[in-house]
Amino acid sequence: MRRAWAAVFVAVWLAASPAAQAAEWSITSFQAEIEINRDASIAVHETVAVNFFVNKHGIFREIPFRYPAESGSTVSVPIDIQRVALDGAPVPYETSRSGNQLSVKIGDPDRTITGTHQYEVFYTAEAAVNFFDDHDELYWNVTGTDWDVPLTSVAAVVHLPPGATAESVQATCYTGPLGSDERNCSIGVEPPLINLSAAEPLTAVVGWAPGVVIKPANYDELRSAAGQSSASNFFGQFGLPWIVVGNLALPLVVALFLFFWWKRHGHDPQTEPRTTVVQYDPPDKLTPGEIGVLFDERANPRDIIAIMIDLAVRGYLSITEVKNDRFLGLGTSTDYTLKRERPVADDASLQPHERQMLKALFADGSSVDLSDLKGKFHTHMRDISEQLYQTAVTKGYFVAHPDRARKKFLILGVMVLAGGLVVPFLFPGFLITGVLMLIFSRVMPKRTPKGVKALRHTRGFKEYLEKAEKYRLQWQEREHIFEQFLPYAMAFGVADQWSKAFADIAMQPPRWYYGTYDGGFNSLLLWSSLSSMHTQATQAFVPPAARGSSGFGGGGFSGGGFGGGGGGSW
Repeated sequence: MRRAWAAVFVAVWLAASPAAQAAEWSITSFQAEIEINRDASIAVHETVAVNFFVNKHGIFREIPFRYPAESGSTVSVPIDIQRVALDGAPVPYETSRSGNQLSVKIGDPDRTITGTHQYEVFYTAEAAVNFFDDHDELYWNVTGTDWDVPLTSVAAVVHLPPGATAESVQATCYTGPLGSDERNCSIGVEPPLINLSAAEPLTAVVGWAPGVVIKPANYDELRSAAGQSSASNFFGQFGLPWIVVGNLALPLVVALFLFFWWKRHGHDPQTEPRTTVVQYDPPDKLTPGEIGVLFDERANPRDIIAIMIDLAVRGYLSITEVKNDRFLGLGTSTDYTLKRERPVADDASLQPHERQMLKALFADGSSVDLSDLKGKFHTHMRDISEQLYQTAVTKGYFVAHPDRARKKFLILGVMVLAGGLVVPFLFPGFLITGVLMLIFSRVMPKRTPKGVKALRHTRGFKEYLEKAEKYRLQWQEREHIFEQFLPYAMAFGVADQWSKAFADIAMQPPRWYYGTYDGGFNSLLLWSSLSSMHTQATQAFVPPAARGSSGFGGGGFSGGGFGGGGGGSW
């Protein structure tokens, strides 16, 4: 019976998936014309060219009118549909509100059409302009990122408000899925027009000098308009008892579902023996990055840095410590120069993530300063992490991609939390349910029996590195073992303990790290230098933090600001 329900669920899910939708229709172009008015409102004219491959009634367009604010409250931008057209002629349409979205369902329920057609939606948005101390701004998600088919040809024209001078105008744009900071778009600034184009979802940010647009007297009132939801009448219709039952039942039912799902799809299989035995080598000759993913199911910056140090130990790159004088001679700062030492094109011993790492580090030449990677290298982190996850699956340590298994429930949890804002009388139940999903998302990646066996070996190897002094006889005869296993200790976060075990042992400085060793070299001096480098590398390898709510200044992203939404066909 459960298999039958599962089959039905999969069939419905596949029918509703983007791939299935894409087989039925496509959007050949999306064009928007946006006019900024002096009263802080905008007039929008969207033209959506489509091609229906099967019989369809029409399309629907979903436009948000309420948005979460940084303070935790919400901000409203009232939307008013003016008119809708199909191939230049009036067409039946219906509007409805669901949660924070205004839905415009376009088409005749008694008639279907196929082939190429052009839909036009005219609407206004009040209080759409943001006011800052040094500029006024329209931060508008032109297309939205929630369409069920791809957008491959997007163009937008923004009409600046009367009085905006060419010298004061600034403009930028963002493209791609929600949260992306990519700018694969072109901008033409020719006041009073701003022309933008892209081959994917588009968000526009246009600014001008203060004083051109007049902030209306009811601006704050418009921004705080709640927009009554039909669900808000639930309390009066059903009363307090049902609300209490709903808030208790929802998290209980979901908790049971999550537990049984985890037992079947996320719980690691049990293998014998279950005890941890100290191991003196990594399992299956795995690299530090692979060990890091196997150990905690994540590819994090610590693993990426361990990959870089391991490549240095193996002779693929060298690291030189560079001292620079600070401004006005107020002390010195330390930078690190990375230099490629070996060609990698035909080196079969390199794993895919290691090739990706070297390619990312030396994309612009054979050497690079670590400080020059800050704000840039984070764009490569996703590719390197993806290679690590794929390798973990390909080598048979995980049943499925660990990060994707985690994100499925992470996204569901965020959606449920957002649902609590839409259905306020069930907010406690939604809140607890969303938190449960976020918690369970962390344990959803599932290892294979081979992965469990390797994990047990990995834990034994970690104990060896962490308590190296206790197992000294096992390594005292092995040449360069300190350097060889240092990247693994970094991946585990036990490099301090590993270094201290070698502090009183005479050794030569490494051939891959050129630093300053006043008073002689030992393992603690090397780790002290690498620890400082580790801190700087972490800052270089992670994305810069977003600042403020303006689309300028590095805080903007695709899908940000107002506007957006998406749509589909029916």
